[in-house]
Amino acid sequence: MEFEYAILDFIRETFSCAFMDGLMQFITFFGNGGWFWIVLGLTLSFIPKTRKIGITVCISLLINLIVCNITLKPLIARVRPYDLRE
Repeated sequence: MEFEYAILDFIRETFSCAFMDGLMQFITFFGNGGWFWIVLGLTLSFIPKTRKIGITVCISLLINLIVCNITLKPLIARVRPYDLRE
């Protein structure tokens, strides 16, 4: 884990910028829980011209849910380094 802490510290110290920190928090908010992609997929599914793409996005999200969140995460069960750090 120390190696991972060193990488995280390097990134934080080297690339930290007040404006970008705030911007990335805003962008990260839309990624939490995948809400952006779910809304995008559903929206595209309701528009006839983009229906095929919307259905593809929704199917991809379901496959990701099954493979990653339901199967791999419990199997690996590794705590992320930033969750352990005091």
